Amino acid sequence: MTPYIDASLDADPSWLALERITEYAAVLADVRWAVASHIVFSRAGLVRFSGVDDVSAALHAVASRFTAFVTVTLGAEGCAWRSGRAIHRYSAPRVAVVDTFGAGDAFHDAFALAIAEGMPVEDTLAFANAAAALKCARFGGIAGAPTRGEVYALTAKTKETS
Repeated sequence: MTPYIDASLDADPSWLALERITEYAAVLADVRWAVASHIVFSRAGLVRFSGVDDVSAALHAVASRFTAFVTVTLGAEGCAWRSGRAIHRYSAPRVAVVDTFGAGDAFHDAFALAIAEGMPVEDTLAFANAAAALKCARFGGIAGAPTRGEVYALTAKTKETS
């Protein structure tokens, strides 16, 4: 994943090679391009995009504009997502936080991997939550990224205690 923030970036996705998109199991795209099957916002991004401060109301507002699955990362609070008319939440695994830099990237990357591998959405969110939490327990951006085995272990441990 490479974030690219530029106000001059064309919001029209017609220049994208969408005919090739089926060659990939997952594609991370800019939120301005309405081509996504799953949209993952940060809390700040969701508020900015929707213009609504309340997370639940903001998820409903965004979901009314797209057919995609919509979720939001909430830092130490975990994540929330909309399914039908309901808002659901997962708590984040508790860790001793050392550095939050890269936690959102860890969540997005783990989310995309799990979706690409066909993991059910609720398991995907638990997996992504665990990846972000583990990243926060270590110093450094990519250097603090957890391994898949570590993420599975924390996901299993979290399920056992919930």
